[in-house]
Amino acid sequence: MNNPLSPYFAITTGDHFGIGPEVIAKGLSRLGKDFSLDSFLIFGDPKLYLPFRKLLPRNWSVISEPEFIKRTWRGPKRGALNFVVPTLRRSVKAGSKDKANYFCGRYIELAVGGALAGKVAGIITGPIEKNALRDGGFPYDGHTEMLKSLCKAKSVTMMMAGPRLRTTLVTGHLAIRDVPKAVTRNAIRICLDNTINALRYDFGIKSPRIAVMGLNPHCGDGGLFGNEEDRIIIPAIRASERLNTHAKISGPFSADGFFSHWEKRHRRNFDAVVCMYHDQGLIPAKFHDFESTVNVTLGLPIIRTSVDHGVGYDIVGKNRADSSSFCAAVQLAVRIGKNRRRMLQG
Repeated sequence: MNNPLSPYFAITTGDHFGIGPEVIAKGLSRLGKDFSLDSFLIFGDPKLYLPFRKLLPRNWSVISEPEFIKRTWRGPKRGALNFVVPTLRRSVKAGSKDKANYFCGRYIELAVGGALAGKVAGIITGPIEKNALRDGGFPYDGHTEMLKSLCKAKSVTMMMAGPRLRTTLVTGHLAIRDVPKAVTRNAIRICLDNTINALRYDFGIKSPRIAVMGLNPHCGDGGLFGNEEDRIIIPAIRASERLNTHAKISGPFSADGFFSHWEKRHRRNFDAVVCMYHDQGLIPAKFHDFESTVNVTLGLPIIRTSVDHGVGYDIVGKNRADSSSFCAAVQLAVRIGKNRRRMLQG
C-alpha cells in the first residue's frame, strides 16, 4: 500500500452533469464542523460549484495540473478550499460534452497519481456515469476497473460498508447469465482474502468473522438447484481457512434466510458477508442503511471510498441531493487512513 501519512485527501467531482458537485458542496458544509476543509483537494472545475458558493468557504484556490504533478509541489493553500484543475487534452473539443466526460476521467487519473505519489492519503470519488466515462476516452466499465488498472493491482474487491452491515462481492458488474462461470474457487478466495485483510488493517478487527453466501436458491438444496456450493464454494472456504487462521469463516448460507434474520440473529456474529454477485450484496446493504453506506475498493495500494449512489440526472438542480453517503465516505476514508498510520507506526 502507499504511504497514508499525508494529511490530505482527494475528492473527485465525478460527472459534470450529475449531482456530484451538489453532494460534495453540501457534504463539505456539514463536515466543516469536524474537519479543516483545506485538508481536502477537490479535483474539478470551480465553476461547477458556483451554484453552491454560499455553502462553502469564501477563499478558493486553484491548482493547475502542471503545478500538482510537480515533485516540488508544496501542498494546498492553507485556509482555502483547493481545486485541482486538469489541462484540456488537444483531441477533445472545447465546449463539447466529450470535454466534460474527459475531465470526469482525468480527475480520477490525477487523484490516483497523487495518492500513489504520497501527495494525498486517499481518494473519495463522486458519482460517474459509465457510458460517459467511455465517451471521454477511458475504456473502463466503472471506477473499480479503472482504479485496478491505474494502480496495477492484482485483484480488487467491492465492499459496501454501512453502520449495520458490510458486504463484499465475488463478482461485480457482470450480467447475471455470466455469474456462474465467474464464481470460481480462486475468485472466492481472492474476495475472502481482500475482505479479511481490509477488516484487519482498515477496520481494526484483529479476528474477523466472515459469513459466505451460496449461489443457488437454498444453497442448491442438495444438488436439486445446482451444485456450486459443494463443488466450488465450500472448497474455497476451506482453502481460505488454512491461509487465514486468524479469521473465522462460516457458510455457505442461503441469502434470503440469512439477510432476513440479519438484525436479530447474525449482525452480532459477523463482521462482513461475502456475496456471490452484485445484487445479492448490494440490495441488503442499501436496504439496511442506504444513506450511510460507502463503496470501498479493497485490494488497492491506496485508500478509495465512494458514495453508494449514482449521478442522479433526474434531480439535478432541484436541491434534492442527499450528502449523507458522501459524508460517510469521507469519514470512513479518514478512519482507514488513521488505522493504516497506526499499523505503519507500530
